[in-house]
Amino acid sequence: MPDIRIISATKQTRTDFSTHTWLGQSLARLESMGIKIDRQIEDSNNNNDGLSKIYNRRLEPFDDDIPTVLVHDDVSIQDVFIIEKLQLALETFQIVGIAGSKLARNNFPAAWWWSRDSHSGAVAHAERAKPRDYLNGKLILYGSSPSEASCLDGQFLAFRPSTFHKSELQFDEDFKFHHYDLSFCIRAMRKGLRLGTWPIWLVHGSPGVNTSNPEARRAWESSVEKFNEKYNT
Repeated sequence: MPDIRIISATKQTRTDFSTHTWLGQSLARLESMGIKIDRQIEDSNNNNDGLSKIYNRRLEPFDDDIPTVLVHDDVSIQDVFIIEKLQLALETFQIVGIAGSKLARNNFPAAWWWSRDSHSGAVAHAERAKPRDYLNGKLILYGSSPSEASCLDGQFLAFRPSTFHKSELQFDEDFKFHHYDLSFCIRAMRKGLRLGTWPIWLVHGSPGVNTSNPEARRAWESSVEKFNEKYNT
């Protein structure tokens, strides 16, 4: 039986995933330490399917208690105690992330980091364009952790599939990338699940939402409008 299940989507081929992505490289290091990983990797994905649809599809066959992590392929998992930490975290919370915030129960902001007075967790960032920059991650501390939260950053989400299915929880497939995590957390919260952050060390090769590019800005603004229509009306 695997110690952990990893679900991720990548534009790389199955062969290149292990050598060309930070996630693939970090999984190989964990496996070399004897950690048994069930890899559920959606390879060669060119954004034809959004993350919500991919995650729903990949989670469908599983209804077990194996800690399952949904994680971006530009994340380097560097915590050698990740199995022990997830086991402990999932005794306290049903859905676990590394950063998030407590949101109001209505009139949700379109990004978890907008609610500045209730942040928790920490994320290290580095430049993905520099192959080994994950060794130079710069930590951003949002607030104390472990901590209860109502929204978690989607770069790393962990739970047991049995919880996912028993609660009849699904990712909202109206959101391909932006807001797939926020809408998921709102759905989980409305079903009475307990969410929280936990101190797990990883390095993310992305600064987050980038609106400097006009096309990226339009995609973000369109998603904000859709999110507000669905969850704030």
